[in-house]
Amino acid sequence: MDPDHLDTLATVQSLAVLYRHKGQLAKPVDLYQWALYDQNRNGRGIEGEQGPTHSNTIHTVLGYAIVMQHQGNYKEAYLLCQAVLHQRKAKLGEEHLDTLKP
Repeated sequence: MDPDHLDTLATVQSLAVLYRHKGQLAKPVDLYQWALYDQNRNGRGIEGEQGPTHSNTIHTVLGYAIVMQHQGNYKEAYLLCQAVLHQRKAKLGEEHLDTLKP
């Protein structure tokens, strides 16, 4: 399967989550960036293919934010969480439970 294929990017995102849950916080950074932005390939990634308000994009950005927080990169984590909140509001509305939950 092509490294740019959405199924491949979803698998990369899942691998990043696995590393994050194992506490191996250096490994998921590159994986989240690959899944989100596909920087070294076609430059689109999940965000470019599915859009910033797609649930896969939102969940991937949130996972990336959690890793940034655990690494002590609080400013980056804050900015990513703000982006998640903005996209959830745009897609789901301000009163939706997914918008209100952390």
